[in-house]
Amino acid sequence: MMCSVGKLLRWARHMRACTITQIYIRKMMECHRFCFIILAVCTFSYGVVSTEVESRQPTPVTVDVDSSRVLFQVDPRLYSFGLGCSLHYKNHYNLSSPILRSLSKELAPAYLRLGGTYCDFLTFEGEAREEYSKTFSNKTLTGEMWDELNSFVEDVGFQLVFDINVLLRTPENKWDPSNLEQLLDYNSKKGHKVNFQLGNEPNAFRLIANISITPEALADDFKTLRTILKQRKLYQESLLIGPDTTSLVKHMNSDAKEYLQQFLDNIGDAVDVVSTHFYYRPLSKAEPVVNIFTDPSVLDQFLKNTVAFKELVERHDPPNRPKLWYGETGLLPGGFFTVGGSGMNYSDRFISGMVQLDKLGICASHGIEVMVRQTLLGPGHRNGRRLITDDYDPNPDYWSVVLYKRLVGVKSLKVTKFAADTDGINRVRLYAHCTQTDRSKYGYKPGAVTVFGVNFSQQKPVQLLFNSNSVDQFLLTPARTSNITSKYIALNGHELSAIGGAIPDLPPQQVSAKPLFPAGSMGFFVLKDAGFKICKT
Repeated sequence: MMCSVGKLLRWARHMRACTITQIYIRKMMECHRFCFIILAVCTFSYGVVSTEVESRQPTPVTVDVDSSRVLFQVDPRLYSFGLGCSLHYKNHYNLSSPILRSLSKELAPAYLRLGGTYCDFLTFEGEAREEYSKTFSNKTLTGEMWDELNSFVEDVGFQLVFDINVLLRTPENKWDPSNLEQLLDYNSKKGHKVNFQLGNEPNAFRLIANISITPEALADDFKTLRTILKQRKLYQESLLIGPDTTSLVKHMNSDAKEYLQQFLDNIGDAVDVVSTHFYYRPLSKAEPVVNIFTDPSVLDQFLKNTVAFKELVERHDPPNRPKLWYGETGLLPGGFFTVGGSGMNYSDRFISGMVQLDKLGICASHGIEVMVRQTLLGPGHRNGRRLITDDYDPNPDYWSVVLYKRLVGVKSLKVTKFAADTDGINRVRLYAHCTQTDRSKYGYKPGAVTVFGVNFSQQKPVQLLFNSNSVDQFLLTPARTSNITSKYIALNGHELSAIGGAIPDLPPQQVSAKPLFPAGSMGFFVLKDAGFKICKT
């Protein structure tokens, strides 16, 4: 029996089940008597693998983008970032770092929210107050810290949102603004532009700080703050954002939806932005993370929360039509920092970028103006949430943010996808915007459309069918492994890194109108010849 070395080698390249390596095959073929054995083993393995390959044939998906209307026009700072107040008094940061500033400039424009639980225990210039919590104690925000923060924000192209300590209370349980007025006096001399929130997750104060502030009382506190800002010229145009409740589902035994509803009943036109928070709620910490964040029922929690949020605000029909924000969001809330038995939060993995990109698409297609990702950087047990590490290395989803900022404009468009195999696309999420042309590094012209999204399937690739003859592809996949829990990321097959804060060019790959969208990947596809009139104005 004659044995074809070339044929065996071609089989071996495509056979994961075949335990004989190509090199070993060559060695074995040196001995003619082993030829039949090798052929038999590899033929058996090939039969097993061919079934797997067949099951992973890409599902054709026709992608149709509606050119007749714009769904919503969102803030160019839609993707914004948080910074925990804990950073300021734990000295785990260096906002003066040239590398950090270089990396952050790629994320502009954006809001930077200095906020979170610790902000309700923070006072300016060390005013001492009663400690409401056994876990958190009052700390100091100095003028030097404030100046450094504002220097960073202004240099990189962010706008600051400061979360004011609402736990500074009078004996009548009203908010005491005297400490804020000290900060405003100091800041007025510096001329820094600031936007404001008042309190963080107030519906959970009983558990966090052993104090309760009713939504009616909080609304009065916001009205007091609005009056103070109107009296000072520098702050008359500052945004007032609130109340930043927890997710609109049961959270920490507090009913955030009811709290927000009662707040809206009493707030009138005192706020410019109505805000809430969101974190996913997996049913079990023991569930593998790849199952949690590829499960449509978990992913749809954000969609359901967004619909409920929007309906609640619209039902109240506030007189000044406030904008809607997610003032803080991430993957998992406190208490779920160890999942899947791994002790990891996974916000520093490839999968985080997949989830965050899906949330951005949902926000824009439902009129949510801003989504604040927690957090830009940070120390401690929650460091998995950060976008940039303490060593100023970008985590994988940093790169999806950069591409989003470069490619996605402010006008969201309706996308419809069609496939014969509906089961094959139920984990494929696609969104479309007019392409970013104002700050484009790629020379795209008005009228172009950017389709972006995620294939959350761990097994099924799809083939996207666009009505375009000129498509630029920016395909992001895990690097060094095919696992979506990888800490490394590749663009069009090339691993990405930032040496000394220098961002590479991130060039596109020109593809046909039928690009492959692999399982466990995310991507941006620019339809350069779309010619949408609604994207030209």
